Amino acid sequence: MRLPDKNSFRERERRVKAELFMAESSRPGDATGVPVADWLLSRADAERELTGLRSLLGAVMAMQIDSPLSTAAPDLGE
Repeated sequence: MRLPDKNSFRERERRVKAELFMAESSRPGDATGVPVADWLLSRADAERELTGLRSLLGAVMAMQIDSPLSTAAPDLGE
């Protein structure tokens, strides 16, 4: 099994952060004017998606910290 390199960890982290940013900043009802009852994704589903993305980001960061390639803590972006 080949170990991932630092760049692959950073790329995964960037992708998850971008997806999380998009999910957190989107307001589908405001953008489309569609009533909440007609949304394809319920508020509960949206919250589950955000929770999943946050968990995924935490897992990627934990892998980066535990990696033998790690020499410093990952950038938390906050």
